[in-house]
Amino acid sequence: MTYPRTFFRALRSTKGLAAIEFALIAPLLAFTILALADTANFALAATSMQRAERAGIQYFMNGGTDTSAAKTIVTGTWTNPPSGYTVTASKVCRCGNGRSATCGASCSNGQPSTTNMMITATATVNGVLMSLPESHTEFLRVQ
Repeated sequence: MTYPRTFFRALRSTKGLAAIEFALIAPLLAFTILALADTANFALAATSMQRAERAGIQYFMNGGTDTSAAKTIVTGTWTNPPSGYTVTASKVCRCGNGRSATCGASCSNGQPSTTNMMITATATVNGVLMSLPESHTEFLRVQ
């Protein structure tokens, strides 16, 4: 009959309670730390991507017209790009109604088409817990 008494005494004991509480909360704390690290990694990657695209747009703003040179500038400016990233630079001409047009040609309403320089960067940023596809596009209307 000493077993029930020992069992109830063990239930009332508080020895080792802190260790049990820590063992229950430690996985949640570890997950939170890893999630914060991934979030910071995603934010840094997005910032780096946008900074590189702006460098390419700056090239166009300074009078450059070569899309391959802009692509090279973006690729060279992008710090720590993820593997498998892509950068495209293109010249897009549109009419006032948003339809695509031939560059230098007049639109159906007689107005000249507008020229836009476009840079798009795409990458998949890998974190410890998850991966995030990131894509960003910068436009510049050329006068």
